[in-house]
Amino acid sequence: MTVINKTLIACDLGGTKLLVRIQNDDMQVDRKYQTGIDFTPSQLKEIIQQLEQEFSLSDYQLAVAFPGLLKGKQCYISNVVPQFNQYHLQELTEKGELVLVINDVEAATYGILNSHCAENTNDKHQYQVEILIMSGTGIGMGIAIDGKVFRGEHGFSGELGSCKVEKEGEYFRLAQLASGGALSKSHHIHDHHHPLCKESCGRRLGEAVSWVVNCFNPGRIVFAGGMFNEIEYQEACFKAIKELSLQQLIEPCKLELETEMKTIVLRGLKNAVQINLN
Repeated sequence: MTVINKTLIACDLGGTKLLVRIQNDDMQVDRKYQTGIDFTPSQLKEIIQQLEQEFSLSDYQLAVAFPGLLKGKQCYISNVVPQFNQYHLQELTEKGELVLVINDVEAATYGILNSHCAENTNDKHQYQVEILIMSGTGIGMGIAIDGKVFRGEHGFSGELGSCKVEKEGEYFRLAQLASGGALSKSHHIHDHHHPLCKESCGRRLGEAVSWVVNCFNPGRIVFAGGMFNEIEYQEACFKAIKELSLQQLIEPCKLELETEMKTIVLRGLKNAVQINLN
């Protein structure tokens, strides 16, 4: 595998926070910043410029994980950081090289493949089909087949959170009913801390994942994102998956929580850079 011989700035842009990792063969430094619905490209660019100055960086590599749809290195649409819609991420740096821009869930999928291969050096692709389910501010899904990330015909695969589900005669995106963003909406859930709210959202996600099980017949599903730190949500999700999936498919399928949720995207970005630059 190729080693990173230049400094890499990896940016995990999310709906509530930005995680940044500055790394090369001699160092690894992590930083965290607050974002939100009003977070702008100019603010991200300013953060990158501050890091360039602090670490005396030039001729470095920049990789960005974006929480939405992309057209090449242009942000196409995001519900959680809408200020970035139609923004060309190439404009983020003049001193470095933007080597990779991918969806955040796709980056995390590289992260689970990386950790799995490290644990199974003699059997890199133990599972023919692996699925990543992420639930935080939004909901996303990553797919890996034979150890390779599957992106779909036009690179938009895994938009589980955009699938429509029915509630009281109306159709909503799954993310509107089953994500952390849904829990924070006062018009949808009046008590954010009520366990039944988390339980109902977790069950909604589990119902959707049961369809994924029936369609893809995965050997392994990894769950990540802040909502899986909520025990009521996690248990309701897993219970629904086991109840609603075909038993012949779910019984041999391994369900596991990602143990290092906070850094999964950053780890995946590094792995994706190494793979894509080879």
